[in-house]
Amino acid sequence: MTSDDKIREYKQYIPVEHLVTSQIERIMSYRSDKNFEHYEESVDALIDLLAPDSEKDVLEYKNNNNINYDTSHEGIQRYIGLFRYIKSHLAKENIIWKRSRGYDRGHD
Repeated sequence: MTSDDKIREYKQYIPVEHLVTSQIERIMSYRSDKNFEHYEESVDALIDLLAPDSEKDVLEYKNNNNINYDTSHEGIQRYIGLFRYIKSHLAKENIIWKRSRGYDRGHD
């Protein structure tokens, strides 16, 4: 058997939480620096890190709310709203602001 005949299985997962955290750090940095061109581009890139169902929903939200690259005050406000909408999906997916599954308290 040659090395070309070997079957390889990948056992690692994509650490989406780390990718999302890094992307959110970039987004917040761009917003703090008032670099809205990069802010909007980074919010768009964050959509790619969503689970498929959430990605579809967010893209529909973006389309329905006429959110396009636009650094005017109104355009920036629409992107801020989009970012908040994305954060709600990330929270529902337990990617950010994680919650435990819960536990029962003991009684005396």
